Amino acid sequence: MRAVAAHTLACLRRDPAPPMVAGLVLATALIGAFLGKTTLVEGHDSALILAGSGARLALVGGLATLVTTHLDRLRQGRELERLATLPLSPLALMAGLWLGWLPLALALAVLVGGLLLWLGASGPGLAAWTTCLAVEGAVIVALALFSGITLRRGVALAATLCLYAFARLSGLFLAIAHHRAEGAGLAWSEPLLTGLALVVPRLDLFGQSAWLTATESTSALPGPWAALGLLAQGGGAIVLALVLGSWDLRRSVRA
Repeated sequence: MRAVAAHTLACLRRDPAPPMVAGLVLATALIGAFLGKTTLVEGHDSALILAGSGARLALVGGLATLVTTHLDRLRQGRELERLATLPLSPLALMAGLWLGWLPLALALAVLVGGLLLWLGASGPGLAAWTTCLAVEGAVIVALALFSGITLRRGVALAATLCLYAFARLSGLFLAIAHHRAEGAGLAWSEPLLTGLALVVPRLDLFGQSAWLTATESTSALPGPWAALGLLAQGGGAIVLALVLGSWDLRRSVRA
């Protein structure tokens, strides 16, 4: 597992794409901050919210693109097949790949947190938001690994972003299912979406905008048990994605 993680880190050090993604994340955040400053009301809060939202989207899209492209490159160069010959289980191989990408996801989250600190965010709200962004980055890496092992690059990237979008909108889907109109013929939707919510993390609860503007009071922040629940959701999604990816990796190696 360590050898696979070290190999992935070595590939990232030689790749010029990660610094470009970091620059894109920073540029997107700064553009959002500038647009927020132009608002006539609550310009400071709007700048923080737009900067955080823009940076999150750039981080997610950048990581998904990097991971799926990297896996496609490994597949074309037959490096993935050589890695599969190591005395490791497919799950350990997937975990090694994920560990190799994890430092980049954490570094990007810390970079965004530092930028938001420079823009005026502070306190436990910024710490909680940055922590959630790091967890989101780890989740998107696991989802991209699963999609990249299962599908080709273009389709894998689209599948990763669709999975992320569903996780981000899962709260909205659940609300619609709970308040559906009687007799609309959608009685099956509520148990279906509730079942999906058990395996899909509620990313709509991660990194809420109110946390960035909660400076003096922590009433907007999640309590200890809620925070543990968010971390458990993220960890469960990572494990599930790696396990599913290992199953498909085992099948592809045997083929």
